[in-house]
Amino acid sequence: MEKNHSEYEDLFDQAMSLENEGKTGPALALLQDLAKTLSIEGNSSRYARVLVNIGLMEVSLGLYKDALIDLDKARTEFETIGDEFEVAKVSGNIGSCHRDLNQFEEALKWYQESLRLFTRIHSLEGIADQKSNIGYIYALLGEFESALRYFMDVRQDYGRLGMVQKEQDTITNIIQIEKFMDEDG
Repeated sequence: MEKNHSEYEDLFDQAMSLENEGKTGPALALLQDLAKTLSIEGNSSRYARVLVNIGLMEVSLGLYKDALIDLDKARTEFETIGDEFEVAKVSGNIGSCHRDLNQFEEALKWYQESLRLFTRIHSLEGIADQKSNIGYIYALLGEFESALRYFMDVRQDYGRLGMVQKEQDTITNIIQIEKFMDEDG
């Protein structure tokens, strides 16, 4: 039996409330049940959105391999329905999972893919966020000149977008990178 829009929203909201209360396990179980129903009903857009939330909850629980599977499923669903913005976002999420697993080369690949997609659809904030992610990975890899180039570029992007906190965070990153470069001589 197909549920109506309101029932889906109620279940989703219930899961988000549980997560906000620190009950991530029960929230995850509720979303997994909802995802099964949506998959059976063939509701690709809602299914993909629920999968993203499942993946992000799995990340918060340290279940990175499960998160990668669910985020990849979500990415595939968004590709199928032609939602390039969501494909770009999920690609960045996949990159962050790999970063958290210390798989920096794989993270870099996903962040670059996300940057390519955000560039194609002209999402200025998405472009800036992925440049920042790429700069961070270069810093983790010890490639400070590359990291600095990305951070300098993204600082200007955030400034143009009026994103003061992100611009300030980027300035902090630039100062840290310059310090590391000075110490390495």
